[in-house]
Amino acid sequence: MSKTANDWRPQASVETLEKRSAIVWQLRQLFHRHGYAEVHTPTISRDTVIDRYIDPIEIDGAALACPQANSQRYFLQTSPEFCMKRLLAAGMKAIYQFCPAYRAGERGQFHNPEFTMLEWYRADEPFEQAIHFLATLTESVLSKH
Repeated sequence: MSKTANDWRPQASVETLEKRSAIVWQLRQLFHRHGYAEVHTPTISRDTVIDRYIDPIEIDGAALACPQANSQRYFLQTSPEFCMKRLLAAGMKAIYQFCPAYRAGERGQFHNPEFTMLEWYRADEPFEQAIHFLATLTESVLSKH
């Protein structure tokens, strides 16, 4: 594979990156208006979500250059689900997160091993209210973009 003078450029256009930024800002405002707190959970963990159709990316603990991690195995998170549910169990009521997620074997025209995921939870929310919020979120993004 030969290198060209433009290999340093991102694959996404400036227009696409600006549009993504506007959508993320719009979503953050929507979550804030609806009482959600933004959280950030670890992307490297000793545990991973167990799903037979999702393959995690494993990291040898020695690669982390931490003496206590040498004999451990770690995973890049396929989803922030477990960590976010721990926050709910600890007392948070409504949370959301934009985060990188990693999955082995997810390479293709529309898939990369690393991607951005949006995940949200609200404790004790009736099913109908969750559906209504999802409709509001979807309409909010699609109506402007």
